[in-house]
Amino acid sequence: MTSPETTSPLANVLVVDDIRENVDLLSRLLNKRGYAVLSAQNGQEALQAARAAVPDIILLDINMPGISGYEVAAECKKDPRLSEIPIIFLSSLDDASDKVRAFAAGGVDYVTKPFQFPEVDARITTHLNLRRLQKELAARNFEMEQTNGELRRIGELRDNLTVASKFGMWWTYYQQFDCLSVEAECRHSALDFLHAFDQLVQRDVKIAAYFANRPAEKTLAHLREWANDAATTVPSNGSLNLSNVLLFLTIFRSRIESQIAAGSSNTDQMVHPDIARRLESYLKWRGHFPRRKTKENLQELMERACGSATIIVVGDIRRSQDLMTYALNEQDFSRRMVEFISQTRAVLDRHGGFFDKFTGDGFLVYFNEAICESYGMNYLESFLGFVREFTAFSSNHFREWIKFVRKIPGQAVGLAVGADLGRVSFQSLDYHVVAVSQSIVWASRMASAAKAEEVLMNNLLYQALRQREDLAFDGREASTKAGESFMAWKLKFAASQAQS
Repeated sequence: MTSPETTSPLANVLVVDDIRENVDLLSRLLNKRGYAVLSAQNGQEALQAARAAVPDIILLDINMPGISGYEVAAECKKDPRLSEIPIIFLSSLDDASDKVRAFAAGGVDYVTKPFQFPEVDARITTHLNLRRLQKELAARNFEMEQTNGELRRIGELRDNLTVASKFGMWWTYYQQFDCLSVEAECRHSALDFLHAFDQLVQRDVKIAAYFANRPAEKTLAHLREWANDAATTVPSNGSLNLSNVLLFLTIFRSRIESQIAAGSSNTDQMVHPDIARRLESYLKWRGHFPRRKTKENLQELMERACGSATIIVVGDIRRSQDLMTYALNEQDFSRRMVEFISQTRAVLDRHGGFFDKFTGDGFLVYFNEAICESYGMNYLESFLGFVREFTAFSSNHFREWIKFVRKIPGQAVGLAVGADLGRVSFQSLDYHVVAVSQSIVWASRMASAAKAEEVLMNNLLYQALRQREDLAFDGREASTKAGESFMAWKLKFAASQAQS
């Protein structure tokens, strides 16, 4: 075994190959990368080495004397200590059936010899990262199970307090009306309380012991008899008078409250600060993020978003006033507008976009570099995917809509889109997004200059996309309301891309 000079290796790698030169070469290269290396030249040695010092990852040859690499992998999967170790096969066998057999034996990857070390290095890094994430997830799940168990216990105790409080209220009314009114409600509430009490005793025998040989124990027996028999009246000896029952409930509540206080202190120390922060950020931003699962702290992600590139997209429905004024009826207009809004959000979610608002006859959305990366997406590709899919939808949507208005507008009806690239400052004010950027103003100007079914963009976004072979651009001169002239660029998809 060789080891790097550093006392904290990146990981422990077991290299298994029956050719000594291959082992030495890989060991030397891995040492330089900071890995600690174990080596073996046959399957039996590999299993012995792995069991003696469990490695983080195994590089495994297939054709070896004695036990083959397939058999080594299978044996590792049978051993609980070794079953989760990533195994990368390194072999000169390049037939598809060999690779299938390798994966069936438990391999996570397959590199064909002769190999390039940068490729092997990249595969190792990938699978070590995956394994680390799996361990972190398992640890997090274990912590959450423990925390959730404690929270459930405290929740159940609080439910018992609620049931006891409700019964105390009904019993007070019942006694104040001389046991002549609300009897059915009181008896039902008593049964609910007794059921909760019995369940609590099953979980904590100390509760029953706490009442044993006390006057409250007799109160419980009388209460149980009265609640379970509708023909039974309240005893005349006072055993179930208002004071006795309320005293019993007070003792019961104090016992539970002491347990909640003890449990709550532990729970608050364990999870409350983190849960509170995550809940706060979730509530602030949840309505604007893509409806996809994420483990990110949304507040921290939004802070990163402020420092990364953002594509601002403004959509505006041309002649929307005519669509409303000359609608077939109010219900038809509402239905088609709701469909437009729903599809906007659905397509935006699919492409990782950040939603700001609907503007009455359009929308404002963003494709942010940091946010898209958190979902494994590229923000430029996300923007293009959204525009390609949504403009195809809106073109068909408005072409069908115009068939059902009483007066055809003199100008084209459809969606005009403007876009710009820049930095945006995102804040949440009373749970509403406040986005500030000069690029938002320019995206709005692009949308104003665009015609129905056109997508116009400003210069920086055009420069970021103009080299792509699947896109084409036409220049368009326009001016602001103040008379300032500018050049916009109309986006067009190649025919094959537009059809797909």
